[in-house]
Amino acid sequence: MKKVYFVLAITLFAFVFASCTKEGAFKPKERISKVFRSSTWSWTYNPAVYESGSDQTSKYLREMWKWGDKTLDQIDYYSSNGTVSYSYNFTYDNKKRIERIDDYKDSYYTTFKYDGKVLKTVETWSNGTIYASANITYEGNAFSGRKIKKIDYTEYDKKKNAKEEYLSNPLRFLLGEEIANNVDVALNKRNATRGVFLVTIDFTWTKNNVSTMKISGNDGGYFEHTYTYTYDSNKNPFYKMYAMLGPDEDAVDCLSENNVTGYTYTYIEDGDTDNGTVNYNLSYDGKYPSMKMYTDTYSYSDVYHEYVGYHWDENLGQYVDEYNDTPYTYTSTSTYTTYYEYE
Repeated sequence: MKKVYFVLAITLFAFVFASCTKEGAFKPKERISKVFRSSTWSWTYNPAVYESGSDQTSKYLREMWKWGDKTLDQIDYYSSNGTVSYSYNFTYDNKKRIERIDDYKDSYYTTFKYDGKVLKTVETWSNGTIYASANITYEGNAFSGRKIKKIDYTEYDKKKNAKEEYLSNPLRFLLGEEIANNVDVALNKRNATRGVFLVTIDFTWTKNNVSTMKISGNDGGYFEHTYTYTYDSNKNPFYKMYAMLGPDEDAVDCLSENNVTGYTYTYIEDGDTDNGTVNYNLSYDGKYPSMKMYTDTYSYSDVYHEYVGYHWDENLGQYVDEYNDTPYTYTSTSTYTTYYEYE
């Protein structure tokens, strides 16, 4: 067995969809057989108005890849307790491009439609009913530059629970699980109207690298999530492999020519603003990064109200509680490590 170690798998389908003239064409250079993951998490309060702490998940089998003769047939995804959480089954067209992905345990399936050489529409269905679609617009001549200008995301039905939200969102295959979940949460907060245009995802570029990605919607209340990226000068081995992404991945890692070294994000929702920073630590072994460490630091400020007693208020004619207010800052740091094993 040949083993290569990454920290945070940036492109689940990186070795499935090698750079080629046809978008999404299946030309694997390596065959992933297993993916393992571990993580750590710590949080602090300054000053210590609450208890700080830490947690970790030991290395466990996250994914099992099952291959046919020339194609990837199925991926099983495991939880940290060793059980299969769900599986994806892949169907290809006659050009070896992903045509459909079925969820093994549920009735949801996602279809991929092409306009000539480029991926144009991704839709999620269940029992013949469409739930959501993502339509892609490219800059200029899509057949040469293939830079995504924007993605229009539409939902056609209100899901019932968090699991259905996840399964019916095709953005998980384009922009990764975190982005898809953030969009679902933002829409649900606003009770957004299904069946109408909901979200626009805009991209800006510096040469061949995505510089910003902005996700915005104005149905039931405006929200805006902006990501700003930095890069090294090394060639990204996943460049132009963005036709399909796994649920744990982030799109710009395969949209951009160079390797992402980090990004900042700003969430604006209902007048509140949250900020965070993600950093990657890369080292290289030949053509591919041998290690990539993903660290996410998040913080916010609030006020801790400490109850200290009560007193009689003559004007109100009643007892009034007394509090001491202490401003504090909460900071959390998460690090994810993913290990790839190849056939």
